[in-house]
Amino acid sequence: MEVIMIGSINLDETLRVSHLPMKGETQFVDSIDQAVGGKGANQAVAAVRSGATVHFIGRIGADSIGQTLKAALVDTGVDTSGLKITPDTSSGRALIMVDTHGDNTISVVSGANQAVSATDTVDFDQADVVMATFETPIEATIAAFKHAKAIGATTILNPAPAKAGVPDDLWALSDYVIPNETETELMTGQTPDTEANQQQAAAWFFERGVAHVLMTLGDQGVVIAAPGSQSWVPAFKVTAIDATAAGDTFIGHLVAHLDEPLPEAVRFASAAAALTVQTLGAQPAIPTAAAVEKFMEAQQ
Repeated sequence: MEVIMIGSINLDETLRVSHLPMKGETQFVDSIDQAVGGKGANQAVAAVRSGATVHFIGRIGADSIGQTLKAALVDTGVDTSGLKITPDTSSGRALIMVDTHGDNTISVVSGANQAVSATDTVDFDQADVVMATFETPIEATIAAFKHAKAIGATTILNPAPAKAGVPDDLWALSDYVIPNETETELMTGQTPDTEANQQQAAAWFFERGVAHVLMTLGDQGVVIAAPGSQSWVPAFKVTAIDATAAGDTFIGHLVAHLDEPLPEAVRFASAAAALTVQTLGAQPAIPTAAAVEKFMEAQQ
């Protein structure tokens, strides 16, 4: 599977806390870790670890952090020839707080990620899949998806973080849209906690031209929806200690297995996400395909 990832890349600083702080609360941190992150980079790494060939298109700043980020992607096996430097701009950073239950909050400084342009994102001649998130400019994603359609590639949109006023052009260009529970509610107005609400949320996307919707609902599993059909793949039951990058892991592993029947690809990706939440960190927690297969065998 040959994948083009239009994506963000950040230096993640993860704070371990007993609980997520309330407004006005001062809190001591148990520990702090640094690792490469960003939804785009995480999904790229997950896809590579699941066997895909991934070409990353994005931006870093002309700083030492940017070089560290690029080197980490290279070490993972991601092609970074499309990762460009933006002068006079800092590389992306994210501050993540994780509590003892594995729940988190994430604050992102986009930096050079917002410099990704339409010119950057059409610099490819072939691909099986072209994918993007909302951590880079929507205009660049629209250009990439139009180009993807012209060469016959499948398009995948992870609408995260959720945004209002997304152009209908982008929805219509998206073969698969993969939102989580919060993103689904913010964009469609429907909380996907019942089958009826899930159908109404999916219909919102279908009305805008989306072909398939996969709603990831954490430990409640994944809803697979297409016009006229809907099914559900249950989550693997595990004890989560850090949910960071679980959704990115799901998407990356899913993409690498899109040549399989969709329910099977979703189950494999769900197993990958279940492994991720049992390990601290973002990219360090993303498993290989071999690890996912071993985990699935143990569940039978």
